[in-house]
Amino acid sequence: MNSKQYFKNLGFTQEESEILNYLTKHKRQSILQISRGTAIERTKIYRVIDNLLKNGFIVQSKDYKSNYYSVASPSRFWDLKEKKHEEAKVLENNWAKFVSQLTQKNATQTTDVRYYKGREGIKQILWNELQADKEIRSFTYRNLQDVVSRQWFKKWAKEVDALGIILKDLRTHEFDKYDKTKKFKPLKFKADIIRYLPKKYKDFYLAVDIYNDIVVLYDWRDNEVFAVEIQNKNFAKFMKTMFDEYWEKSISKV
Repeated sequence: MNSKQYFKNLGFTQEESEILNYLTKHKRQSILQISRGTAIERTKIYRVIDNLLKNGFIVQSKDYKSNYYSVASPSRFWDLKEKKHEEAKVLENNWAKFVSQLTQKNATQTTDVRYYKGREGIKQILWNELQADKEIRSFTYRNLQDVVSRQWFKKWAKEVDALGIILKDLRTHEFDKYDKTKKFKPLKFKADIIRYLPKKYKDFYLAVDIYNDIVVLYDWRDNEVFAVEIQNKNFAKFMKTMFDEYWEKSISKV
């Protein structure tokens, strides 16, 4: 990560980060030099410089009639780094509650159908599933990390483990046939209980997740990535019964 991006991560604006990054590489610069080096108009430079000076993130020196500016010492930025660290901890500790509030459904609503499109839609579906009560039943036919990325899926799996949710992962041999064509092996995590249907059963070619009163259908093939989230108590109950029938016939190893 370069210094400009780090300044932005600390909370500085784009223009402030540009100037601070420039002054990190070029000591003791005038307004004209900063403007030329950052391609920011001088009228804006004065305003930004004034704000950075006022908050102690740069220092000013004089030579004859000119003013020059330099980045303050690293210790001046320490408090910002610590503040961001504390904010990150607060976000982490309250994430589950936040997701619960975002996905809370109307108690009087019996049926709702929601459509999601693209990779971000699949991510949203998976975050919604963190509201599962104890377990998620999943007909799995492909590796989800192929659509949401391995790094992102790893974070999601960590959240599943932290919340104590059990994922019953039911596969057919179609999963292994497809996965052999991929570079990365399936990501294993604590909550994932994997079982396979015997070869006499037909493969399924659509992913289905069932939890609470919700059934999710999703797929990502031929450049079409979509998901449908159906909230209906009776439909979810029916799908859970169907899943459990297959689960009893499945085996842990192939």
